[in-house]
Amino acid sequence: MYEKRLNNGLKIVEYPIDNAQSIEIGLYIKAGARYENKGDNGITHLLEHMHFRQLGNMKQKEIYEYAEKMGSTLRGTTYKEMLCFNIKVRPKYLKKSLNLFEKIITTYEWTEEQLKSEKKVVISEIREKEDNNENQKIIDRVIWNKHPLSNSILGNASNIKRITLQKLVQYKKKIFCKDNMLLVITGAINEEEIIWINKKFEAIAINECLQKINKIGEKRELSLYGLDHPTVVSLIPHTCIKSQAVIAGSGYAAGVRFQNLGYRNDLIGPGSQFGSPGDGISWVQSMQVSKVIPDTSV
Repeated sequence: MYEKRLNNGLKIVEYPIDNAQSIEIGLYIKAGARYENKGDNGITHLLEHMHFRQLGNMKQKEIYEYAEKMGSTLRGTTYKEMLCFNIKVRPKYLKKSLNLFEKIITTYEWTEEQLKSEKKVVISEIREKEDNNENQKIIDRVIWNKHPLSNSILGNASNIKRITLQKLVQYKKKIFCKDNMLLVITGAINEEEIIWINKKFEAIAINECLQKINKIGEKRELSLYGLDHPTVVSLIPHTCIKSQAVIAGSGYAAGVRFQNLGYRNDLIGPGSQFGSPGDGISWVQSMQVSKVIPDTSV
């Protein structure tokens, strides 16, 4: 396994797997309801959706066609503590698929019309799930009380309507920063390809993470909103690597539930989430982390 922080600050992990017939690529950003306040709750999920509206010069239809021509699907999922983008491809499409992740990191330009259209999609999703999520809302309030984990991943319609394009872009710049992102590539990769991957992503300009002043005025170097959760920070890399290793090493889509642990632990393969970013499927959690962190995906 190769773990490196590139000169631009991006942390990257490459995990070659002998005899693997595919490659799984994942970009993981520490963000979500846990780090949102009541006024901007839901902004991470909306941001996830916007990446399927446009990536660089690629419009929505072109994004889906680009992935389909590789026999795969670009997936996006928002958790309470993490935002993820993933794709599984055959080895010959490694370089082509990584172009999508370069665009995910570097895209900051959307139109007002695109935002307006995507808000309608998200608000419709919120209303569709209101009745089904009522029990979960009660549970969250009882367990988490006023803790940020009681926040909804989707947010509410009022919040979504108030989010401006400027605020959304500023938010992305805040969370897509050096100490807040992890790129993981696992499966059928070799040393020559690893060198090429590192050079490609080292050429991308990555934002500095902001400093945060806490309540007593002490300056703290934290990656997001001044909140730092050691369990999440230390275990997310293990989650990504081990889960992607399972997916890259399998030749088929698998849905596995570890009922004995009391948490969902789903592994969803290509085609399972086509055209429906953030549709509520928990596609990845590792066995070792599922004992510590409950499934909080939407």
